[in-house]
Amino acid sequence: MSTPLSRWALPLALLCAASIAAADTATLEEALVLGPLPAPPELVETPRVAASTSLVPEIDPRGWLPADEERISLAPGLDWSWRYVKAGAAGFRLEGAGVYWLAARLTSDRWAELSLSASGADSLFVDGRSLGGGAAGVLAVGRGARFVFARAVVEAGGATISISAEGEAELGWDLDARLSLSDLDRARAIASISDIAVSPGGALVARRLSRRDPEGEGRRGEVSVVAELGERRSNGLGGPDARPVAFTPGGDALLLRRPGGGGTDLLLWEVPAWEVSTGPIRTVLSGEPGLGLIKIGPDGQRLLIASTRGLDPHERDADAPRRWDVLRERVLDWDPLPHLHLIELETGARRVLTRPGDWTLDDAAFSSDGSSVLYGRTRPQSERPWFFTEIRHLDLATGEDRLIAEFTGGWEVRPQAFAPHPDGRRLAFLGPPHQVGDEHPEHSIYNKPVWMLDLDSGHYERVTRGQRYAYFGGRNLPAWEAGGRSLLLPANAGSRNVLVRLEPVEGTWRAQEIATAHEHIGSIAASPHATAVAFVAGGPTAPAALFRKVLVRGPGAWEAPNAALAGRFRWSPALDASFRGPGGEEIEAWWYRPLSPRAELPEADPEPASVPLIVYYYGGNSPVTRGFNVTHQFWAANGYAALVINPRGAYGYGEAFADHHAGDGGRAAGDDVLAGTRALLERTPELDPTSVGCYGGSYGGFLTMHLVGRSDLFAAACSMYGIADQATYWGQGTWGWTYGDMANAGALPWRDVDFYVRASPLFQADGIRTPLLLLHGEADANVTPGQSYEMFTALKVLGREAEMVTFPGEGHGIAGRWASYVTHRTMMLEWFDAWLKGQPEAWERRWQ
Repeated sequence: MSTPLSRWALPLALLCAASIAAADTATLEEALVLGPLPAPPELVETPRVAASTSLVPEIDPRGWLPADEERISLAPGLDWSWRYVKAGAAGFRLEGAGVYWLAARLTSDRWAELSLSASGADSLFVDGRSLGGGAAGVLAVGRGARFVFARAVVEAGGATISISAEGEAELGWDLDARLSLSDLDRARAIASISDIAVSPGGALVARRLSRRDPEGEGRRGEVSVVAELGERRSNGLGGPDARPVAFTPGGDALLLRRPGGGGTDLLLWEVPAWEVSTGPIRTVLSGEPGLGLIKIGPDGQRLLIASTRGLDPHERDADAPRRWDVLRERVLDWDPLPHLHLIELETGARRVLTRPGDWTLDDAAFSSDGSSVLYGRTRPQSERPWFFTEIRHLDLATGEDRLIAEFTGGWEVRPQAFAPHPDGRRLAFLGPPHQVGDEHPEHSIYNKPVWMLDLDSGHYERVTRGQRYAYFGGRNLPAWEAGGRSLLLPANAGSRNVLVRLEPVEGTWRAQEIATAHEHIGSIAASPHATAVAFVAGGPTAPAALFRKVLVRGPGAWEAPNAALAGRFRWSPALDASFRGPGGEEIEAWWYRPLSPRAELPEADPEPASVPLIVYYYGGNSPVTRGFNVTHQFWAANGYAALVINPRGAYGYGEAFADHHAGDGGRAAGDDVLAGTRALLERTPELDPTSVGCYGGSYGGFLTMHLVGRSDLFAAACSMYGIADQATYWGQGTWGWTYGDMANAGALPWRDVDFYVRASPLFQADGIRTPLLLLHGEADANVTPGQSYEMFTALKVLGREAEMVTFPGEGHGIAGRWASYVTHRTMMLEWFDAWLKGQPEAWERRWQ
């Protein structure tokens, strides 16, 4: 394989080679110093244990750079303080015996191997990692900054310490305590909030807060109940693996779930009085197998659950031949085992409501008065779209289980998010915008509207039309307000998730956004009776925080676990890049400017055509949202501008916009990505039009291959777990034939050969001249790794520049392990550095 530099013109290659050869030496001239601390005791005799000894540092060198005069206490009544010290001609003069620590920040403008040494010190740490236990070593660093801590044991009479770094990069030292995400592993510091529950009236919010382990794969989480102003009512409820489910309608208890022996435990925590810090917690169910859906009855005394208890499925011998006689068994989420059970909360008494059959349970809810259960189940059928849904009514007094209506929506989007009306006569639910099948026009089924079912007649109708919103559900959402006057539910509005109130006005349902003062909301839950909501919110430069909104008042921030990161990290803001697309639609897009490696300096005005650009899109049925995105910040931290485009085919921009996904084969989405990239290049002089890369995953991986097969705009590209051949994906992918039913608009490989050839990048491989990196998990059952194998084989036969990396044990997304996620995203950076910056060192060193 030729090196990535081969694509550059000879003068530019020589210029890059000259800059690479120039080494820089940077000597630390100012630092923060701690000490002298008392010296540790010496090892005076060999202990009678089979062990070795190693340094146990007095401070945690994995921590953030300290502040001047920041204090620590390692003895009662005696504090030590970090202090600012400037080096003399020979280095830092340390007077007095004891242990000293020096701290500073080292920056580099590119990936390089550095020689780092601390003369007079005994150990050196870079981002918390020891350089082999000594005070000198060689390490590879990327662009950006890292914290350096040096430790020295000084004898009586003092010592002089000097610290320097040398490497083929522009290096610098400073005392700025901020970092960027130039190293993606730093995203471990970002906390996540999930599994929200809100008490009636919104006085309390339960949530799960989790953080990644500082090292390794695990997450550390806890459930806390938070009151106004962030006051914690209780911490660690149910143990580290627990998750809140919902408060009871009376607000006197909170239901939680956690993994238990052979299944799931359900716990009930009694909400204490204000003056009490904790309340009793008891087990309602222990080791419940296959526990899925959980709903609390309106009287707060009964639970409706989906469970597999009572079934003893035969274990299949993994080494024995397996018989496949029905196609639906290939769909991983086809699960006919869970069925409905009714549980009395006080005693745990159980009543089985349904029995498993050749159907899968979609959703279920108590009626408004709790006397019955409404549930949906999807069954197979012989003709396209191969599945239909029954909506049924189960009377809890008589046991009568009757069919109310049938809805033909296929598999991908089925009636869900059931919200029975308080009048007991209607049921609101979400579903595809139209029924599907050969007799219906082709539409994108993912742009979900609200439907209303009359429970007496079985007649249903779509009640939201002509709106841009695509609706989705949440905890206790959709929910009826004000006795059934309005319906509250979250919705996707392009790149934003918003909260919407639907009200009937003059024969139609009017949608009104409820102001939350946030650009994007994530996980959301409503209280019983829908008087308050709580949600996780964020934005391009704002990691997750928890907010509560009592619907008659404004929103309030309750908990911001990532607030401290604002002073520790530098984020690049999202700037508007929307444009009028070639089809006449307004296409939403935004971009991030690159961050300089020296955070203490203002961002310099870049030279014309000096900044490389990376373009991202999904391009499938869903839009990219404007929540916080670590990968986009990763590009900015490493010197790239990053452009995000939501092309035609995404839901949340209206039905006509979403319908471009049905049967398009990437043409409209590809047109929009190319047009949006060119528009930004034309109006932004600092962007280099010869150094543009693109990437996407899944459908976005397909779109990447499609783009480079039809355009030479991109100088490098990366397809992550993408579709190269629509026909083999249709037959091999777990959901290839169900998703493909809509995406291919009913086209079949033996009947519509021209469509499958046109829509498959494999058949346009001879047009690909852009260096292409293919990344795939070897255990991916959604888009099987054969898709990348096919494209890699084709490009190598053609003699084109392509490489492929596969990840053993990883599935779709290559994110089963945190290490795999960080590794494959860092590989993308190294690939783009090689082809867009002429800096192939990191990519080539990785494989040495």
